[in-house]
Amino acid sequence: MVVTVPFSPHEDAPVDAALSSPDFYRFVPLDVTAGDVRFAGATYGSGPAVVLLHGFPQTHVAWRFVAPALADRLPDVSEHEMNHSQERPAQTAEADFPNGALRLFGLLGDPVSQVRAPFPVTQCMRDAGANAALLPFHVPVAHLASIFASLRQIGNLDGLVITVPHKVAMAGLVEILSPRAQLVGAVNLARREPDGRWRGEIMDGVGFARGLAVSAFDPAGREALVIGAGGAGSAVAVELARAGAFVRIFDVSAARASALAGRLQQAGLNAAMAGRPEPAGAALVVNATPLGMRFDDPMPMDPALLDSSVFVAEVVMKPAVTRFLQAAADRGCRTQLGEAVMLHQLPAMVDFLLSRDDPAG
Repeated sequence: MVVTVPFSPHEDAPVDAALSSPDFYRFVPLDVTAGDVRFAGATYGSGPAVVLLHGFPQTHVAWRFVAPALADRLPDVSEHEMNHSQERPAQTAEADFPNGALRLFGLLGDPVSQVRAPFPVTQCMRDAGANAALLPFHVPVAHLASIFASLRQIGNLDGLVITVPHKVAMAGLVEILSPRAQLVGAVNLARREPDGRWRGEIMDGVGFARGLAVSAFDPAGREALVIGAGGAGSAVAVELARAGAFVRIFDVSAARASALAGRLQQAGLNAAMAGRPEPAGAALVVNATPLGMRFDDPMPMDPALLDSSVFVAEVVMKPAVTRFLQAAADRGCRTQLGEAVMLHQLPAMVDFLLSRDDPAG
């Protein structure tokens, strides 16, 4: 079985050293060309390897192409896995792509130039046999409601992926919210139901928590500082609290942080508002704000306050390594990239959008 694992851009070691270290995962710079696909890196560790296709661990998409090229460097891959990895999944999607029968899914954000979901989500859908594609739509904040009202009139538009800054507002525009989305107060997914109503769901916290699990970080019984109480921050805080963590929430809007902490407390979860973004006592610090998307953004908190024992995570996906994450790594902290939020929710995201069983629970 090929498993997905996060990679750390702060590790730099030869392939042989990584393959001989079964106790932890390590990023290995790699330049491999298999067919027409160039692979920029690969992760190794205990168990099988995962290949990153343009930065995404698309095992069910990329592995079958790259496995033969890496066969002599991956002794942990069995012959059965190697043979199976080269079998292309049966596709029922149209061979001529795109085509007139295409089912459309939109990604709404402001801006959208930084988003990375359209390629992997489209590929996952097509590998699942769906004749579908995810397209980015740059939707200004002031026009979200009117644009959604127009989009839902498009007959072959089946669902939406929602990103910054629309997650909270979109929760008020759909007719149905999942229990998780009600608690978070935001959505990052919406789909059209058979009766024409739209259902909202949020998977950001699911992806974040799965990333922590793969990194062998268990938040149960530990304290977490979540900086940012917007859509992504709320999703992360909810999932951490559901996993048994005590979550302290800081936001530049004290009212927003207090409201989120209150919702978690009412649900019987351990949470409190933090007056300042200070990590004292926290085993986990999460930057769940947009700070870091631009190089000249201020830090979400002073990294000099971080102890090397603290696990530091991001939600910002581009750049892959923000200045804050780099500063944390420089202080010896273990880190999780922002793209883990999306990468580890991909299967659940695609199943929801295609109205199939949701493995997120």
